[in-house]
Amino acid sequence: MARSAGESSIQKGNAFRDLVASMLESAGFVAETETREKFKKVDVRWRREDLDGPLKYFVEAKDYEGTLGLTECREFVADYGGLIESADADRAWLISKGPISPDGRALVDAKRGCKAMTFAEFQRRLLGLDSYLHDLIASFDAEQIADWYVPLHAEDGADLEKVVRNWIDEADALPLAIVAGFRLLRLHRCQRKFVDRPRPTSGTIMTIPHCARS
Repeated sequence: MARSAGESSIQKGNAFRDLVASMLESAGFVAETETREKFKKVDVRWRREDLDGPLKYFVEAKDYEGTLGLTECREFVADYGGLIESADADRAWLISKGPISPDGRALVDAKRGCKAMTFAEFQRRLLGLDSYLHDLIASFDAEQIADWYVPLHAEDGADLEKVVRNWIDEADALPLAIVAGFRLLRLHRCQRKFVDRPRPTSGTIMTIPHCARS
């Protein structure tokens, strides 16, 4: 039974590693899994071209449901920090499926070339969604939509804003589609929903609701 549980944990870890690699490949990068780099078997290795030449990235993918602690972060810094110092890598990312402890994140981020992030943050960085949301907020302010925006309601009279927010907070919610009369109304509705959330400061990762187009 213990062996079966261990194999299951390994399979889940491998699946998470492969998911990270597949997302990098979908973004146009060439990613390799389980490469040997001196003393370390690296989960994912990938490269990208920069203005002054290619950069080599190593990724450690942690399939942690709970919070990734300081001990795991310290091990990452010891292993990957050494590979960066020896010029075997230019950058090293620690990607955790779950949250990362503040002390652990601070330790990793303080090491030159190293970065700690959750899987959600990795997705956001890879897809460039943060800059898109900042532009969306700026557009909302520039067009002064708040001055003439009319709140929306569902067919039964329920406040659509509340319906959508409850759906976002629900853990296992079914897909939600909002059918609007015309495209501009849908655009302003999405702008309103994002702008009503707390304004991000520089470097802050914003939470993205999952929306389905009608």
